[in-house]
Amino acid sequence: KWSTELQKVAQGWADTCKWSHNPDRSSDSPSFGYVGENKYLRTGNFNVNRSVDYWMLERSKYNFDTQECSSGICTHYTQVVWHNSEYIGCGVNFCTSMVGLSGWNNVYFHVCNYGPGYVFTLYLRKKRMI
Repeated sequence: KWSTELQKVAQGWADTCKWSHNPDRSSDSPSFGYVGENKYLRTGNFNVNRSVDYWMLERSKYNFDTQECSSGICTHYTQVVWHNSEYIGCGVNFCTSMVGLSGWNNVYFHVCNYGPGYVFTLYLRKKRMI
């Protein structure tokens, strides 16, 4: 379901052109507790499907038997498909330069926030304790 609350926070972060996760996204979205976030950069024409396709490519790094990343990063994928993330809100901004990421100029910065978010590292820690 679309959330205007999450969309406003995502758009606000996209507008900063900072290549880092928004440290305030959960406190800025009090309805959701923990808020997950995916980011994507694109030169040329922006198409939202490319962002989602890029995050979904990480599926190949996810081991369904162990429910862990088999190699590399797969947390963008797990956030997109996590069953408890009922709400999403996204924003996009054209950035002439990215703060914290040299060499990326004139790009579209796409940010999606998910509520409630998926805390993959916490899940893995709990799983290893069992």
